Amino acid sequence: MEALARRSGTVVLWAAQPGCLELADRLRRRRGPSVVTVGRGADMDVQVLGSFWTGEEHRVTVQAGGERHTFTVPVAGTNSAMAVATAWAAGWALGVPGDELVDGLGAFAGVERSLTRLGTSGGIDVVESIAVHPREIEADLQGARMLTEGAVVAVYEPSGHLRSNTLAGLIADALTAADRTVLLPVHSTFPRHHNRVDGGESILTASPAGTVIRYEPGLDQPGPESLVASLVRRGDLVLTIGPHAARRIGPSLLAALDRS
Repeated sequence: MEALARRSGTVVLWAAQPGCLELADRLRRRRGPSVVTVGRGADMDVQVLGSFWTGEEHRVTVQAGGERHTFTVPVAGTNSAMAVATAWAAGWALGVPGDELVDGLGAFAGVERSLTRLGTSGGIDVVESIAVHPREIEADLQGARMLTEGAVVAVYEPSGHLRSNTLAGLIADALTAADRTVLLPVHSTFPRHHNRVDGGESILTASPAGTVIRYEPGLDQPGPESLVASLVRRGDLVLTIGPHAARRIGPSLLAALDRS
C-alpha cells in the first residue's frame, strides 16, 4: 500500500483504521505525496462532525477548510457512510467545491455487494455482503440491523482455512452481531492440508453455544436454503456474507422463502 501511495500526488485516508494511521505516519516521515486525513478527531483535515441514520438514509456532516457541509446518502451501515465521507474528501482535495460534491453524492446508491438488497420474499428481506475482515463483517451486520425491525440471520462463508483459523475468535465475536448464523463450508482456493484444522470448526468452537449452526453438505442433505428458511419469519432479514457459495445462495434462497 505504501508503494502504491508513493506513486500518487495526494492520498486520502480514513483515519479510524489503525493501518491507515500507520500509513499516514510513514508517508509523512519523508518527502512524498500530500496526505489528507478523514475522521472524527479535531486534528483531521476533513472532520466528520456526525452521521445520523434516518431509517432510509444517512445524513453526514463534514467540515473542511473552515466550511461545513451536510449530505444524505441512501446507504445503511456506518462504515458505508464513512466511505462516502472519504469520497467527499477526495473531491475536496481535488479542488471541487463542497456544494457540488454534496449534490453528486446524494445520488450514490452504494457499493456493489456491500449491503446490496437482493429482494424480498415472504416478507423476508435478503441482502448480500462481501465482507471478509471481522470488522467489516460486524459493520455490515450492524448495518443490516438498520434495515429491519426483525431478526438478522447471517449466512456466512469463511474465506480460506488459514485466515479462518487465525481470526476465528474475532470472526466469532463479529458474528454475535447477528441473531443466528448459518456457517457454510470454507471457501478455499487450495485443498485443506490434512494437518491443518478446518477453519469452519475453529469458528464454531469460538462461537457462543447455539448462535452458529454449521451446514454440512451431503448427498441426502437438502441445500442450506432450507436450513435458513427454517430460521426466519416474516419481518426478518437474511444477510449473506462471503465470496463464492454465499454469492450464489441469494437467488435460490429467495425462491426457497417463496415456497415456504
